[in-house]
Amino acid sequence: MEDALRSPTFASFDEVSGMSDMFSSTIQKLYYRKPGLLPNIFSIHPSHDIISSELYKSGAIILQSAASCLPALMLNPPKGSTVVDGCAAPGNKTTHLAAIVGSSGRVFAVERDKYRADALEKMIKRAAADNIVTVLKATDFTTIADDHDAWGARYLLLDPSCSGSGILQRIDWDISKLNLPSVSTSTSQTLKPSRKRKREETQPTQTATEADGQAEETLDEDTTKERLQSLSNFQLAIILHAFAFPNAERVTYSTCSIHAVENEGVVLRALESEIAKKRGWTVQSRQDNPLKTWHRRGLVEEFSELDTSEEERHRVSEGCVRVHRTDGFGGGFFVVCFVRSLDSGDSLDVDIGIQDCSRVVDSTRETDEPALRVEDEEWGGFSDTESKDAPSNKTSKKRKREKLPRSKGDTNKHANSQFQKRKRGWS
Repeated sequence: MEDALRSPTFASFDEVSGMSDMFSSTIQKLYYRKPGLLPNIFSIHPSHDIISSELYKSGAIILQSAASCLPALMLNPPKGSTVVDGCAAPGNKTTHLAAIVGSSGRVFAVERDKYRADALEKMIKRAAADNIVTVLKATDFTTIADDHDAWGARYLLLDPSCSGSGILQRIDWDISKLNLPSVSTSTSQTLKPSRKRKREETQPTQTATEADGQAEETLDEDTTKERLQSLSNFQLAIILHAFAFPNAERVTYSTCSIHAVENEGVVLRALESEIAKKRGWTVQSRQDNPLKTWHRRGLVEEFSELDTSEEERHRVSEGCVRVHRTDGFGGGFFVVCFVRSLDSGDSLDVDIGIQDCSRVVDSTRETDEPALRVEDEEWGGFSDTESKDAPSNKTSKKRKREKLPRSKGDTNKHANSQFQKRKRGWS
């Protein structure tokens, strides 16, 4: 980061301590800010055309919202470890993971949509991380099993499709217009939906400030609630499959949604699952969390029906992290880290995880994609020249569920020497 700040692109910038200083009434706005919560991250005024800079074109810097940096920081995998990014495109979190695990580590980047996987590969190559990252193209995360190298990973990052209700540009986004998976009768009977709210629900608000004053932005149309529930079923299925990885120790789950049904509601259902109970999965305590100093935590009332003590419900909610749209992190966000007690007496029965998630997966597979992958907008895309050749973001046709062949690290074979030459990176 310091090298980037000393480069010609940012040499004339002055550091400020707060977001308000960055947006003060000046002509040039040559300021940057280092968020204290985020190492190796700096923020700049959005008016700057960073995409046209040589730093961005060469892959020396990655452009993304500050909130999107939280999952990799919370997962905190050690140098040299093996990590799975279960819903990887367009690659912001994937490249962040590569930076953390270093050149001795390995990241499996899983992407179901083949067009988005092409963009993912391009971003990884740009960041000179292609000797660290193995892209699993057109691959459904829930099909990864014991015949694949990724099955042995200890750390998993999950950032599945979500409503995107936390994104600043989508304050008035109508989720009822999204093509989300429908909930089948059998699925809704087998997997319990989130509990009925104990508090009185209110109408959605129209401004970011007002919305952040509420615990959850609610919508009064039954169809919208059903779509959110269907989307949360998909999110739950992703988590339950991650819980089945035999060596898994930490799993992060994140969304850029402000809806509790996609956030605390999914966490609650995951903790109540059979595989979580049998394998000793729980939410990481705040004091053990790399983001423990952040003031905004989960909504404790959403865990009121968790079958445990009041003290444990409070501990679980404190382990969750929420970011509001007005917090200066680029939008609303939610992230939590699940951890597994290695001395829980766990005897792995993979079938438990498969059975737990397959009921949800089968119902969501009727649609090509459960929701828009919102990272596309926060990423900013490739440069103007490259955007003409960039793959379409249209979803591919319905694919059959197939068993994955064993991976042999089929990324670019010349990448190692290329990575050493560029020396930009992931030390």
